Amino acid sequence: MLEKIQTLWPIGDSEMTHSDLECPEYGQYPCEVTPSSAPNDSLSEPDSVLTDTWHNLVYHLGNDSKECENCLTFWTLMKNLACGGIEWSTVRDIVIQWCIENLPLHPDVCNGTVSIQGKHIYCIILQADPRHFCESINACSPPDDRTGRPPISERTPWAVKDKLLMEGKWPRKRSNNAKTPEVDKYVKIAALADVHVQINHVVGSAVECETDVCCLEDYPGNGSARYWGEYTCNLPLHTLQLFLERVRGIHPDFVIFAGDIPPHTMWDETETSQLNCSEIIVDAMTKTFGPDLRVYPAVGNHEMYPSNLFSTRIGETQRMIQRFTEIWSKPAGFNPTNNVTFSEMSYYTLPVPGHDKLRIVTINTELYWQEKIILNSPNLFRLFWECHPVSWRVLLLTVSVSRYTMNFYSTINEPIDENEHHKQWINNTLREARKNDEKVIVISHHPVGGSDVIVRSARWWEAIINEYHDVIVLHVSGHTHFDELKLNFNPLTMQAVGINHVAPSANTMSYINPSLVMYYLDPYNYSLIEYESFHLEIKDQDQSIGVPPAIAFGYSSREEYGMLDLSPESYRDLVLRFIEDDQLFQRYRQNMKSGAVPDEPCNYTCKVTDICNIWFPEFDEAMECVKYAPPPDQITTITEPSTTTIYVDTANTVVLNTITIWTLLISLYSF
Repeated sequence: MLEKIQTLWPIGDSEMTHSDLECPEYGQYPCEVTPSSAPNDSLSEPDSVLTDTWHNLVYHLGNDSKECENCLTFWTLMKNLACGGIEWSTVRDIVIQWCIENLPLHPDVCNGTVSIQGKHIYCIILQADPRHFCESINACSPPDDRTGRPPISERTPWAVKDKLLMEGKWPRKRSNNAKTPEVDKYVKIAALADVHVQINHVVGSAVECETDVCCLEDYPGNGSARYWGEYTCNLPLHTLQLFLERVRGIHPDFVIFAGDIPPHTMWDETETSQLNCSEIIVDAMTKTFGPDLRVYPAVGNHEMYPSNLFSTRIGETQRMIQRFTEIWSKPAGFNPTNNVTFSEMSYYTLPVPGHDKLRIVTINTELYWQEKIILNSPNLFRLFWECHPVSWRVLLLTVSVSRYTMNFYSTINEPIDENEHHKQWINNTLREARKNDEKVIVISHHPVGGSDVIVRSARWWEAIINEYHDVIVLHVSGHTHFDELKLNFNPLTMQAVGINHVAPSANTMSYINPSLVMYYLDPYNYSLIEYESFHLEIKDQDQSIGVPPAIAFGYSSREEYGMLDLSPESYRDLVLRFIEDDQLFQRYRQNMKSGAVPDEPCNYTCKVTDICNIWFPEFDEAMECVKYAPPPDQITTITEPSTTTIYVDTANTVVLNTITIWTLLISLYSF
């Protein structure tokens, strides 16, 4: 096998160049792998190393040290092969051929996604350091130099609950008849996220097709797409227009848009199509909301070209964010300083008109995010295992080992100055807000926590929240498509100091009703008083053009969860109540999908994982939390089995962005 690789890919030939590839020069890690990057001289016998590495990656998924070692070994091997000098066009053709022949995907998906994404990924292979890469995808945990923190066994939700019980502080008094306060006098904020508009939605086209996004021309299959939308398709433009009109009818004081406008058709995107989509939707928002209703945006991963890949050192990113600045400047009310910071790295801050002591701070989480994948179908697992065991192993590796990062540039963005500059800007902006007695609303596309965020960045954000919890009154993000919560704690006292509210998707993809959330702030101290959810009813809607779906009320948090207030401590108590009140927890899970099709009940493993992901923003600590969970007889759960949710995006995104790196060797191996 090694001879076959060397025939196509001359290992170690330093004279070869990548003449058909233009890579941004980061100057961080050249095509030389230091011995410290690969453990145990692992490249001395490439044939056995490749076999052993794949064996370990598949069969040692639960062993953290093994995951780290395997990632380092495999990435070092990949880098050495890439640095041998094979032309990108050769790599592209190999991967596309392998994809078409071995994966259950339409050839257009293979050709388009590999061609668009692959050349960037190949550049990153050439420049990323194996150690840094493996930390950036959370396969390896960085050293924890934070001192004085209690062990994680004392900070889990079960440990905190036991401690409160011993101290006689649990259960805390709460309201069994909580009522939504009169909301007319409060600051009303509408939050939208993840619209993913399909401008070329075709009525009558297939709703089950060969691609993971349907309702498109030229992709035959089963079913017939309806006018107002389907749960297997992106949102039609006319449905979004209706939704925007419904939002205006709720009369918010301003709108937060947490990012992601283009559809999930990554194989069919161009720089022009991505920009056109954003231009059309921003124009629709501007015309529908009028000049007096501000819209404060964050840039999502799907706005970029190629989708998910953000680096200010590539021309595509530079051109995209410059144009985003031009189209968002008017509806957001940007000042000259905002125009500069947004065009440089997509962040800004400005006061809210009519509320001199309330400030918007929008941060750019593209610099350090990782994609999360939703695979809750055992049939998909079985498909890959039975039809092509190698494909199964690649997919399993993606989900369980690497925490696959879709913005591969984060593996080389992290150490450079622009990320540190952004962090310093956040710190300075919040410090200045405190000095001026201002309160801050933080907007980000990605929730700053969980498996989507590099552990180092999550640790940094935890410190920021602890330092400025008196300043930040609301943090809104999107990206997951679900109505979710993320807690932030003081790790020494386990006092809850912050909440990241994740806004649900305004899209229909993944069986979700187009949704929004309304936040109500006290007009004097800007504390969060209430939030309510609303959605368009799509499932049983009369799909006639002249019968538009109505907007439906979902729930109010105080009434739904029996909360006295919406302080971080009350949310902490809500999560502790989830442990023993399974009906309450299952209601939270159902609300995540905004009134669409009923979700499968969440069993013990699923429930423990969900609670730990709400409780700990750092991915490594969330995984440790699961290990300390009490046995099933001490946590109230359903008795029926359910599929444990593994978070993923859509199938083509997972497979096609993965195979450029992980399956190139497999394709060579099979020759």
